[in-house]
Amino acid sequence: PIPKELPPKTITFTINPTLIDIWDRLGFRDPDIAIETNKLDIALTKTYLEFMAETASRFDELIHKIHDHKKEFHKLKKLYGDKTAKLEVSEHLPLVEQENLTNKEIEKLNKKYAPRMELLKKLIFKCKKHFDKLGIDDEARGEYKELGNIDYTQERVNRFKNMLASLKREESNRFNIYKSCEKSIRSI
Repeated sequence: PIPKELPPKTITFTINPTLIDIWDRLGFRDPDIAIETNKLDIALTKTYLEFMAETASRFDELIHKIHDHKKEFHKLKKLYGDKTAKLEVSEHLPLVEQENLTNKEIEKLNKKYAPRMELLKKLIFKCKKHFDKLGIDDEARGEYKELGNIDYTQERVNRFKNMLASLKREESNRFNIYKSCEKSIRSI
């Protein structure tokens, strides 16, 4: 935001001889030229302050983006259970480079774990299919109901694999019980 009162002599400038000639041709005297010079000074100062405000705003925005990217990186690291990934971005680099580097590190982390994410999605689909087949309500499915956004670790993949195996066993057991019951009924 631009201050209501302009600061004293923020910038200096030189009047172009062409402008002095124009003022002479218009018949301006020293007091008129002083008024015009003051108007020009005010206009240039306002423009300068607007430019400074825009630049400061872009600076602040970039600082916030970098901060948000760093938070996102650490969140993803925790989400994936990655203990080795490091975000090595020097504070001495220009902000644009820092933003680019943090973005690249986030992309690299997501790319590294993309196969795990695909596997989790497939496991969720398979578990859902078996849960549905067994008539198990959503409320009883716990963490196996959906992917969510808090745990994409290898441990969770393992839990899904174990659950899928358990569901398949339960389905097989129920099928065997059904066959046994069917056999008993036929023998009656």
